[in-house]
This record gives sequence, structure tokens and C-alpha cells, in this order.
Amino acid sequence: MGLAACGQPRVTLPGGTGTPAPDFAPAYAQARAACDGVRTIQAELGLSGRAAGQRMRGRVLAGLAPGALRLEGVAPFGAPVFILVADGMRGTLLLSRERRVVLDEAPEDILNALVGIRMGPDDLRVMLS
Repeated sequence: MGLAACGQPRVTLPGGTGTPAPDFAPAYAQARAACDGVRTIQAELGLSGRAAGQRMRGRVLAGLAPGALRLEGVAPFGAPVFILVADGMRGTLLLSRERRVVLDEAPEDILNALVGIRMGPDDLRVMLS
């Protein structure tokens, strides 16, 4: 019995440091123009990686609006792993399985503790759009 693959061969990326495109700024502004008007986003994010030497996988349901966000770490079964809500300068993180809560902290600090990236609701909304 034999197996054959019909997919495209693996892409070989160029090596070296490269040269910045001289027309980067206008091309980037044009590509991003359609996203500048995004006010709200609802998304499901798939995550994978390593934390403290352990492999991690998961899904996060996200709702983002100007100055506000709601992120829910979905578990395969049972209660969510976490729920983060933020409005303006205040955020609340519920760790439902651990029965712990963080109240009235800056959303940037909570996101930094969760994923190691310091950004607020608006920064996250712009990044995802």
C-alpha cells in the first residue's frame, strides 16, 4: 500500500536580514485604512504555546468595544477557566475554578499577568482588527 501527497511543497523563506521597503508607511496606511473604523469585535481565539514549561492550548471568547472588553477562557467542560471584564480603567478577573477574583485593577496589568503583554482594551481591539 502506498500513500501520495498532493499538497503544495513547503515554502522556503529567504534568508538574511532583508531590506526595508522604502514605501512601507503609505502601503501600511492603505492596508490598515479599512480597519480604522472598527468599533466592536466579537471573536473566538485559539491559543497554543508554553507556560512554565508546560504545553498550553485553549480557546478564548472575546468581545471588545471602545474602552471595554470581555474575555472568557473556555474549558473543554465545566466552568470557564477565567472571565475578564474591563470598562475604562477598571478590570475584574474571575478565576472561577480557583474561586478567586481580582477586583478594580488596570486592564493592562491583568492582561500582562495573563499573557505577558501589556495592553488595554483599545490596544487589543486594534491589534485584532
